[in-house]
Amino acid sequence: MQVDGSKRAGFVSIATLFGGIMSFMTATTASANLPQGESPESYVGRLEQICEIECRTPPDLRLLVRENAKDTALEVAVIANVAAVQVFRHYEIHTFNFPDADCIIIWFDKDVAFDLLNPPSMEPIASNRPSEPEEGIIVERDRDRKRVEPSRLALDRLLRDRLIAVRGMATTERFEGVHVSRSSSVRQVYVHVRSADDLIIIPRELLPNDR
Repeated sequence: MQVDGSKRAGFVSIATLFGGIMSFMTATTASANLPQGESPESYVGRLEQICEIECRTPPDLRLLVRENAKDTALEVAVIANVAAVQVFRHYEIHTFNFPDADCIIIWFDKDVAFDLLNPPSMEPIASNRPSEPEEGIIVERDRDRKRVEPSRLALDRLLRDRLIAVRGMATTERFEGVHVSRSSSVRQVYVHVRSADDLIIIPRELLPNDR
């Protein structure tokens, strides 16, 4: 499922997407692809909340925002591939390599980054299980769970080259600490994500056209 192609329809058929995901999850190994042992029903419920409004592709989102969000923020949802992860004063996801005029910059603060890297576990915690060394910066332990400090490297490992669905407030206004377009004639599109619940990774094998 290529969501960045300019020749595709402007929005993703969520009914088709959900149908493909649920039918594929009937396989015995499908749930293993979900984060932290999450159930298919919980996963689809989170995806539905993000895509209550139309989940658009990046080309259509750029057009929509540039036409309608010049003065005020516009609530949007988008399904996009992650090309790069950057950290300036904010944490940023780029859908193309900046400063490509087609790049959409999805940005969020440290609290959201922390929640993305440390999602609540759906699995039982075995309090007496020996801990094993893992990569990343560990800032605290909660029984056997390790908390990872947000960093560009940690987010890059989690998100780069992944397909994500995101809901947030889109604008073309300049934000302090966030890069702007190199050309004043092309307004850079930003999507501000205010909660980790508004970003979800879509395993490509769950998509109807990628099997």
